[in-house]
Amino acid sequence: MLVTFRIPVQLIKSQCIQSLRCCTSSSTANATLNYVRKSYRKPRETSELLQRKNCKPSLKRPQKYKYFLIVDFEATCEEGFDNTDPVTQEIIEFPALKLNTETLKVEAIFREFVRPRLSPILSPFCSCLTGISQDTIDESSSFPEVLSRFNAWYADEIGSEKCLTITHGNWDLQCMLPIQCKRENMPVPDCFQQWNDLKLSYRNLGYNYTKRLYDIVGGLDLRFVGSAHNGIDDCRNISNAVCEILNRGLVIELSSKLKPDTF
Repeated sequence: MLVTFRIPVQLIKSQCIQSLRCCTSSSTANATLNYVRKSYRKPRETSELLQRKNCKPSLKRPQKYKYFLIVDFEATCEEGFDNTDPVTQEIIEFPALKLNTETLKVEAIFREFVRPRLSPILSPFCSCLTGISQDTIDESSSFPEVLSRFNAWYADEIGSEKCLTITHGNWDLQCMLPIQCKRENMPVPDCFQQWNDLKLSYRNLGYNYTKRLYDIVGGLDLRFVGSAHNGIDDCRNISNAVCEILNRGLVIELSSKLKPDTF
């Protein structure tokens, strides 16, 4: 059974202290802290978890794909954005890691910030949550430019090799990217038309299904690195979780596809 407890505000502040400096009001800072606090849940070490720690991990097995592409977008948002319609959101951070499934090494990194067109001014809540400043956004390229550069990067780094994209949840590739590509009249890249959801791979190891990346990382006895809701840090945590899952003997499979009428 997974037992949770409240994380002290001081610990949460240490994760996002840089981004909180950009907040224009205490109410925005408190709203951000409240949201991030909900993202942090720590499993208590039950006898079941202790037994897992003492078990020798399964040997890594050959994978069907030479590379995994790890992605985790960040998008514009307002306070209370849990219920935000993705149609109103725009990608503002576009990170990707190329992970070799044999060596378990990250061989290449793509990361660019994106200047939103519909909402060029970030909300204080969004800046505090993601740590992305308005100056960074103002100096960034448009989505079509960034996606074009990603496509060129992918062609150089992966090309025709077998590769499967991995995300934490389906939102990135089932909702956000297709909506933005349609808005900009651009095709969804082939590599983003099918993917694996890390949450399902975690469950396939025998763990309880959980929505939170922090829970997955902790459940695998790993340390969460960087800050939550920072795209590149989330990619690194997803990558670390994937490597641990592979070391425990799981073969990661495709779990989701875009419907043809989506793109």
